[in-house]
Amino acid sequence: MSTVRFNSISQAVEGFKKTHSIFALGSIFQCLRIGMFRWEVENILGEPNEKPQPIANNSNFYIVTDLNTESNIYLVMSFDGKDNARMETDRLLSFVLFPINE
Repeated sequence: MSTVRFNSISQAVEGFKKTHSIFALGSIFQCLRIGMFRWEVENILGEPNEKPQPIANNSNFYIVTDLNTESNIYLVMSFDGKDNARMETDRLLSFVLFPINE
């Protein structure tokens, strides 16, 4: 596996928005903080992917690529607020990489 390097955080952010690569995500993890607003998270990571079914909660899901696994790996961003009522002012409670078999 080759090493991917980014010259700046903004380059890594654009790289993740285009490819959802684990390499780009590793470079931008330092920008993610508990308590961020949903709009701030989406400015960094872009629009979330559709939720894997049958999961229904107040989370954003981003598929992560370049991991060579049989399961789909998602970055799961959990927010406060009501289930399925996405508000830009929801705050980030946690984030985790998680395998989901669809």
